[in-house]
Amino acid sequence: MQALLGFVLLTAAVTWVLQIYPALTRRRALAIRLSLLRRADAVRVLSEEDVPMAANLLEDLAGELVQSRVMRFAGRLLDTALSDFAELLDGQFLRIGGLPQAVLAAYAADHGHAPPQAG
Repeated sequence: MQALLGFVLLTAAVTWVLQIYPALTRRRALAIRLSLLRRADAVRVLSEEDVPMAANLLEDLAGELVQSRVMRFAGRLLDTALSDFAELLDGQFLRIGGLPQAVLAAYAADHGHAPPQAG
Protein backbone atom coordinates (compact mmCIF):
# COMPACT_ATOMS: atom_id res chain seq x y z
CA MET A 1 0.00 0.00 0.00
CA GLN A 2 2.85 2.38 0.81
CA ALA A 3 4.49 1.66 -2.54
CA LEU A 4 1.22 2.43 -4.31
CA LEU A 5 0.76 5.67 -2.37
CA GLY A 6 4.37 6.64 -3.09
CA PHE A 7 3.82 6.03 -6.79
CA VAL A 8 0.63 8.13 -6.71
CA LEU A 9 2.48 10.97 -4.97
CA LEU A 10 5.35 10.83 -7.44
CA THR A 11 2.92 10.79 -10.38
CA ALA A 12 1.03 13.76 -8.96
CA ALA A 13 4.24 15.74 -8.50
CA VAL A 14 5.49 15.02 -12.02
CA THR A 15 2.08 15.83 -13.49
CA TRP A 16 1.97 19.11 -11.59
CA VAL A 17 5.41 20.16 -12.85
CA LEU A 18 4.57 19.22 -16.43
CA GLN A 19 1.30 21.17 -16.28
CA ILE A 20 2.46 24.23 -14.41
CA TYR A 21 5.66 25.05 -16.34
CA PRO A 22 3.97 25.77 -19.71
CA ALA A 23 1.24 27.70 -17.91
CA LEU A 24 3.79 29.86 -16.10
CA THR A 25 5.61 30.46 -19.36
CA ARG A 26 2.38 31.56 -21.09
CA ARG A 27 1.47 33.77 -18.13
CA ARG A 28 4.87 35.45 -18.17
CA ALA A 29 4.63 36.00 -21.94
CA LEU A 30 1.19 37.57 -21.46
CA ALA A 31 2.53 39.86 -18.73
CA ILE A 32 5.42 40.97 -20.95
CA ARG A 33 3.05 41.53 -23.87
CA LEU A 34 0.69 43.64 -21.73
CA SER A 35 3.62 45.64 -20.37
CA LEU A 36 4.88 46.34 -23.88
CA LEU A 37 1.41 47.40 -25.01
CA ARG A 38 1.13 49.78 -22.04
CA ARG A 39 4.56 51.26 -22.71
CA ALA A 40 3.68 51.71 -26.39
CA ASP A 41 0.48 53.56 -25.36
CA ALA A 42 -1.56 50.97 -27.24
CA VAL A 43 -4.90 52.24 -25.93
CA ARG A 44 -4.42 55.63 -27.54
CA VAL A 45 -2.91 54.23 -30.73
CA LEU A 46 -5.62 51.61 -31.20
CA SER A 47 -8.42 54.09 -30.50
CA GLU A 48 -7.12 56.31 -33.30
CA GLU A 49 -6.15 53.56 -35.74
CA ASP A 50 -7.59 50.56 -37.49
CA VAL A 51 -10.62 49.02 -35.71
CA PRO A 52 -10.04 45.45 -37.05
CA MET A 53 -6.48 45.54 -35.69
CA ALA A 54 -7.75 46.57 -32.26
CA ALA A 55 -10.43 43.86 -32.34
CA ASN A 56 -7.87 41.18 -33.22
CA LEU A 57 -5.53 42.32 -30.46
CA LEU A 58 -8.30 42.35 -27.85
CA GLU A 59 -9.53 38.92 -28.97
CA ASP A 60 -6.00 37.48 -28.65
CA LEU A 61 -5.55 38.99 -25.19
CA ALA A 62 -8.94 37.69 -24.05
CA GLY A 63 -8.02 34.17 -25.17
CA GLU A 64 -4.73 34.31 -23.29
CA LEU A 65 -6.49 35.52 -20.13
CA VAL A 66 -8.98 32.65 -20.36
CA GLN A 67 -6.11 30.13 -20.65
CA SER A 68 -4.51 31.65 -17.57
CA ARG A 69 -7.74 31.27 -15.58
CA VAL A 70 -8.17 27.65 -16.71
CA MET A 71 -4.66 26.82 -15.48
CA ARG A 72 -5.37 28.51 -12.15
CA PHE A 73 -8.45 26.31 -11.77
CA ALA A 74 -6.41 23.21 -12.67
CA GLY A 75 -3.92 24.20 -9.97
CA ARG A 76 -6.72 24.42 -7.41
CA LEU A 77 -7.95 20.97 -8.44
CA LEU A 78 -4.47 19.53 -8.01
CA ASP A 79 -4.13 21.24 -4.62
CA THR A 80 -7.43 19.70 -3.51
CA ALA A 81 -6.36 16.24 -4.73
CA LEU A 82 -3.05 16.50 -2.86
CA SER A 83 -4.85 17.64 0.30
CA ASP A 84 -7.19 14.65 0.07
CA PHE A 85 -4.21 12.37 -0.48
CA ALA A 86 -2.44 13.84 2.57
CA GLU A 87 -5.59 13.35 4.64
CA LEU A 88 -5.75 9.70 3.56
CA LEU A 89 -2.05 9.19 4.39
CA ASP A 90 -2.47 10.82 7.76
CA GLY A 91 -5.64 8.93 8.63
CA GLN A 92 -4.37 5.50 7.65
CA PHE A 93 -0.62 5.60 8.26
CA LEU A 94 1.05 8.63 9.79
CA ARG A 95 -1.48 10.00 12.28
CA ILE A 96 0.36 13.27 12.88
CA GLY A 97 -2.73 15.46 12.47
CA GLY A 98 -1.20 18.42 10.70
CA LEU A 99 -1.51 20.52 7.58
CA PRO A 100 -1.21 18.69 4.23
CA GLN A 101 2.31 20.08 3.73
CA ALA A 102 3.41 18.68 7.10
CA VAL A 103 1.82 15.30 6.38
CA LEU A 104 3.48 15.05 2.96
CA ALA A 105 6.82 16.14 4.43
CA ALA A 106 6.49 13.48 7.16
CA TYR A 107 5.64 10.89 4.52
CA ALA A 108 8.69 11.88 2.45
CA ALA A 109 10.94 11.80 5.54
CA ASP A 110 9.52 8.39 6.49
CA HIS A 111 10.64 7.14 3.09
CA GLY A 112 14.12 8.63 3.27
CA HIS A 113 13.51 11.74 1.19
CA ALA A 114 14.89 15.02 2.46
CA PRO A 115 13.17 18.22 1.32
CA PRO A 116 15.26 20.56 -0.84
CA GLN A 117 17.14 23.13 1.19
CA ALA A 118 16.00 26.73 0.71
CA GLY A 119 18.79 29.04 -0.04
